[in-house]
Amino acid sequence: MPTPFAIRTALLDAAIRTQGIAAGQLIFGIIKAVDLALLAPKQVAVTNLFIKIQKPARGDQENEEDDDISKISVKKVWTSTIGFREYAFLSDKLGIAFDGDENKLNIKTIFFHRLIILEK
Repeated sequence: MPTPFAIRTALLDAAIRTQGIAAGQLIFGIIKAVDLALLAPKQVAVTNLFIKIQKPARGDQENEEDDDISKISVKKVWTSTIGFREYAFLSDKLGIAFDGDENKLNIKTIFFHRLIILEK
């Protein structure tokens, strides 16, 4: 399940990406002031995995392999690193409830009107 921090960050990111920095500043004040509650689905399948990530090498990296056939210094084209990923498949919808100052929650901001809001 996502943490409240992750949900707040995702909402702020979506506001900034879709509406710009000014909307993000307005939404930030609202997001940090409200309480969040989650209604989790009955089943969640989670997978954790490690992946090998290939990315272009920086120009100053050289291949450190030293074999008897060749003593030629070869520039690396790719370098690799390892990444950790966690994916979750929800069997149903994730419910998110906001609670806080009614005046702030009732504001029809340029971002929150895109959310489906269920009344109490």
